[in-house]
Amino acid sequence: MLLILTILSMAAAALLFVHLLMLRWELGRMTDQLRSYNEGLTGKKIDVALFDQKLEQLAGQINRQSHFIFEAEAHRKRIENEFRQAAVNISHDIRTPLTSILGYIQLLEVESITPEEKLEYVATVKNRTKRLQALLDDYFELSVIESLDYSLKTEKLELTNLITDIIVEFYDAFNERGITPDIRLPDEKMTIYADESAVRRVVENLLVNTVKYAVGQVEICLERQR
Repeated sequence: MLLILTILSMAAAALLFVHLLMLRWELGRMTDQLRSYNEGLTGKKIDVALFDQKLEQLAGQINRQSHFIFEAEAHRKRIENEFRQAAVNISHDIRTPLTSILGYIQLLEVESITPEEKLEYVATVKNRTKRLQALLDDYFELSVIESLDYSLKTEKLELTNLITDIIVEFYDAFNERGITPDIRLPDEKMTIYADESAVRRVVENLLVNTVKYAVGQVEICLERQR
């Protein structure tokens, strides 16, 4: 009887030792999988070859945490890209009125201009400065604009005059790029109800892209769709 108990004890110890070895091997395998995943060598999550409920639960929690980290990193990269693109957009939007302001200041420095021309240039500089201020105000209010309950300020706009005013701001940019604009605007008044700042931004973005990518003659046309 004692011999049987001794044999059973030795067998149990041997099984326990084998199980511990298998656990040690499985933990090492899980560690290698996690290391490869963290180093970006593989996108495969941890899997457990040894049937053990506790190990499977541990692997599940590690995979869940890895997923959270992956999502957080992806979100961070998206935010960085959005900020980078926003910086580019801000630069383009601000450069247009600022370039126009500098151009008219240079004209004001010319001694041969008439008093009437001087008044006209000063008025233009004031208008461009107001536009620049409006752009800066828009960017400061960006967080408000992105909220779901933000409403645009709708007002009556004379679209032909507005677009003409915007095109004038791009005169120097067109010349620098050797672009010849074929401008076709209607003689009739075209009235719309919209947010002036939003309409300006749309048209300015189109013209900024024209300056960046167009060559030679371009057609700028405004027409009523019936």
